[in-house]
Amino acid sequence: MKPKNVWLLLVLVLLGCQLGDLDFYVRFGQSPGLQAEDRVLLAGRQAGKVVAVKRVEDGSWWVQVQIASGFRRQVTTGSLFRAQPDPGRPGRRCLYIVPAPEGKPLRDGAVVEGTEVPADFLSPLLQNMEQALKELQRLPESPQFRQLQRQLEELYRQMEETARELEKRLFPRRPSPQRRHTPEPMDL
Repeated sequence: MKPKNVWLLLVLVLLGCQLGDLDFYVRFGQSPGLQAEDRVLLAGRQAGKVVAVKRVEDGSWWVQVQIASGFRRQVTTGSLFRAQPDPGRPGRRCLYIVPAPEGKPLRDGAVVEGTEVPADFLSPLLQNMEQALKELQRLPESPQFRQLQRQLEELYRQMEETARELEKRLFPRRPSPQRRHTPEPMDL
């Protein structure tokens, strides 16, 4: 084989390694509730899958992740990795990656720290927000709101009237000065 062909083959092999899927691990302090084949979402888009979940000697849980080659550059050492309920699959969990421009792209075999977002933390929060929004939408229909609106309109009317009165007192209109008639010079 010619030296030129060897270099070309070496470059193609290296490019092939770089453009393939990204395989790495996310470590959790407690069970993340993930299973093999659960989705991996990158900023809300499906970017890969969970390959395996295993507990290691120190008691932590390691989640093996595979990211499709088209997303590998977006997963960096600055990204956040969290286990959470899967928004598109009720009753399932997903690994959600929040990308960050800072940091270097992960390499195959890298180990990153994950965080757990407990379902019982987010659920009540979202329900409370939804209930508050519904109550705000009903607010203009309530008798108390209508009474407050009438009182504010009356207050506004009184303020306008007071402003006109103050203007009259502070800046009274003076009659425009009349021109005095000066006699025209006479010829003598």
